[in-house]
Amino acid sequence: MNVDTQLLEKIQIKRATEVPENTLIEFYQEMYPRRGEFLTKNWRWLYRIDDFPQAKAPLVALLDGKVIGHVAPIPIVLKSGSQEKFAAWGVDGGVLVPYRKSGIGFKLMQIWARDYPIVLGFCTEALFRILVKQGWSPRKTTYALQLLLRPGRHPRFQKGPLKAPLRLAGYGWSLLARLIIMARTEGWKKLRVAPLSAQRLENWSVLHHPWSFKDPLHVARNLEFLKWRLLNSPFRKQYHILEMEEADVAAVVRIFHQAGLRRAQVVAISGNAPNRGALDRFLGGVVSWAVDQDVDLIKMITSDPLVVRVAQRWLPKKAVQRFVGYCHDPKDQELIQSKNHIWELIDYDFDFIT
Repeated sequence: MNVDTQLLEKIQIKRATEVPENTLIEFYQEMYPRRGEFLTKNWRWLYRIDDFPQAKAPLVALLDGKVIGHVAPIPIVLKSGSQEKFAAWGVDGGVLVPYRKSGIGFKLMQIWARDYPIVLGFCTEALFRILVKQGWSPRKTTYALQLLLRPGRHPRFQKGPLKAPLRLAGYGWSLLARLIIMARTEGWKKLRVAPLSAQRLENWSVLHHPWSFKDPLHVARNLEFLKWRLLNSPFRKQYHILEMEEADVAAVVRIFHQAGLRRAQVVAISGNAPNRGALDRFLGGVVSWAVDQDVDLIKMITSDPLVVRVAQRWLPKKAVQRFVGYCHDPKDQELIQSKNHIWELIDYDFDFIT
């Protein structure tokens, strides 16, 4: 890493709540062109500034009054069995292009790591290598799974000299995929679909217990967290709860438009399917419902190996998510290293990336 000592001496590190909001908004628009509008409207909600008493506002790096970098986490409670630990999940971090590779991002990360007893999150391959060298605990057991039902609508198929034959092939794949899904789910009971409500979320939080592990490490699914994450979400109307009659299992799914595609994202699954076949029927039911909703792309994220194995029958494209965590207390470090992890979309803001 190159360090620009002169530039670092000019940098001020402050909280996002300590700078004029227009300077923060200008940074979001420049740093995240596709996501800037969402952050501009919802950054206080996303980072739980007014919702979580222990939340600390994002760190920002200022140069001559301009925000040129920041690190922003979501404060959470980690749970494993009866143990609960306060932590922060890093979701947004970056430095504007002209100021990268000068040590600013490293300085922000150092301060952020001191703010919380446990800091964790997913990151790029390059940052993953750097943080592992600095003593962060790595894990590669979480996967993004997806199924592109209509390749012909994907932006990649809309450009270039081969767009016509590629789109034609995409429509052929779309028809074949839908016929296969219909054949595999023929005769199955449809899942119940219900709107979000505080009562349903309370029942759902009690229901949560992953299948594969005893006392895994996960984000606590208490009602306070679920109200913030789902009921108070700017996307509340896009969420649906899908339930299976013959098994104690349910999922929250978000349907929305992004980049020209109608998407269905399985935000989280909870419950106790009695066997692998029931879980297969449930996930197949989710996919079948998404097809009925005329979606183009279905996606989910999970680190439950049983769910991964079963879900791949329906969502065949798989990509690893690189996890890193850092703890000040050796006992906390042992916790995140020794326990199996259960992470889903609901644990961070992957379903808000636009």
